[in-house]
Amino acid sequence: MYNYDEPEIHTENEVELLSHAVTKMAEDMQGYVKDILSAEAKSDQMEGLAIKDALTGIRNKTGYDREVAKLEKTMSGDPELAFGILENYAADENLKPWEKISASIGYTVYDPKQDTCVEDVFKRADKEMYKCKEEMHAVRE
Repeated sequence: MYNYDEPEIHTENEVELLSHAVTKMAEDMQGYVKDILSAEAKSDQMEGLAIKDALTGIRNKTGYDREVAKLEKTMSGDPELAFGILENYAADENLKPWEKISASIGYTVYDPKQDTCVEDVFKRADKEMYKCKEEMHAVRE
């Protein structure tokens, strides 16, 4: 950390008062920087804990949500890209079986010939998700 040595000014006027004020400001700023660095270290530690459970090492919901948010930024609305990324996680040989991602996903795109409202789109997406879920269960059995 930076050391600020107070200049020896003994003029008994505003210059000496200003020197003391600058020294106090430098000390305060060092304290602020230490606090910021400490907060950043704690934030990094908490982020690590948010992604994996400290006891089991298994990914948890907060970490999952954060990873999903990262994926959303990179996908640019392309669901097929999302599936590919998830498949890569699922196939990652470096992960233990309980760390691998498993997700039943169903999606649809609005089709004016079939959909009269948003609910219709969600119903079709829900059907696709259950199809995916049935296929996953069939593979496991």
